[in-house]
Amino acid sequence: MNRERLEQLLIRVRSGKVSVTAAMEKLRALPFEDLGFASLDHHRSIRQGFPEVIFCEGKTPAQIRGIAASLLKHHRPFLATRASPQVAALIKRMVVAFGITAVASLVIYGPTAIQLLHSVGTAYTREGTGFRPVSLEFVTVILRGLSAGFGSLALVGAIPFLAIVAVGTVSLMRRAWLIVISFVVPLGMMAVLVVVAGWLTSPRFFILVVPLAFLVAVETLDLVARLLSRLVPEGARRARIHGALAGAAVAVCALALAFGLPRYYAVPKQSFTATIAAFNARSGPGDALIAIYQADRGFDMYTRRLGLTDTGRFYSTRTVAGFDSLGTKLAGRRVMLATTFERAFRVESPELWKRVEDGWTRVETLPATVGDGEISLWEPRSAPR
Repeated sequence: MNRERLEQLLIRVRSGKVSVTAAMEKLRALPFEDLGFASLDHHRSIRQGFPEVIFCEGKTPAQIRGIAASLLKHHRPFLATRASPQVAALIKRMVVAFGITAVASLVIYGPTAIQLLHSVGTAYTREGTGFRPVSLEFVTVILRGLSAGFGSLALVGAIPFLAIVAVGTVSLMRRAWLIVISFVVPLGMMAVLVVVAGWLTSPRFFILVVPLAFLVAVETLDLVARLLSRLVPEGARRARIHGALAGAAVAVCALALAFGLPRYYAVPKQSFTATIAAFNARSGPGDALIAIYQADRGFDMYTRRLGLTDTGRFYSTRTVAGFDSLGTKLAGRRVMLATTFERAFRVESPELWKRVEDGWTRVETLPATVGDGEISLWEPRSAPR
């Protein structure tokens, strides 16, 4: 705690924003804190303007980390001297690791970010290709995708998870606001650009926020563990209990998430392979399947991958004229249709959608984790059931 932070604390106590009890808790480590292996003088920054320096010589890396963690709670920045070769090597490894990570992230995600901006600015301009980012429909589609992937329990757990993320964000802002800003500003700039430019967006972009949300949630778990560890007298034992509680909480959450992942990956983004299997189960040797509108690309790719392009059973079209032409070509054969992204279908090709809706009956819908990505099979209304 330096002079400025102490002054701010006293001002907040005077204004009633912080209680005397809370202030006493913050000042409890003044002037000294006993870690068992070291006694820290937290009052030094008030007396001399700079916090106590870590004298690394003779201390283990674990002890240095413990002292640094304690100093970080009260002072920024601080100085460490007489670092041993082991400590210097540790610092060098950290610098190299963070440097490599930064360069790799730039190489991997830099072009992707540019491509993403280009895609959003070109592909997501028509009403049927995406959703208004600030709309109930967008939220509904995200929740439906989570429910399809993780089950209805995901919706129940979403509210407490958001609360955990909120608490973690506030805690991290108080301890290291620069880190939070470095994560939030790029996403915020992207969101503002999308809203101001009037672009549409897809629920799949929601995945960009998920890693940040989990990182912030871990901060909340660490905060709870730190509060519980205060029930133990100060010293090395408290630090060990704090570490054990935080590690156990993260492990439990990771285990809970691991139980949901098999279900999530069991439901594909779009069930093209399963739809082809469902069609084969319902059809005979001479029957045909027409992939309508945006279902065409997926079926074209998977029929090539499965070696079905030369069977004369799979066709695709995006236009009314193409649909009529296929109707003439396949006259006398039993035909089924496959559709997906029906919201976009209705908005961008209403005439073709009306042909499907008026003349065909939906017989099966296969789930998907991509918003509105369910694939439906249709039969003619006159077809025998």
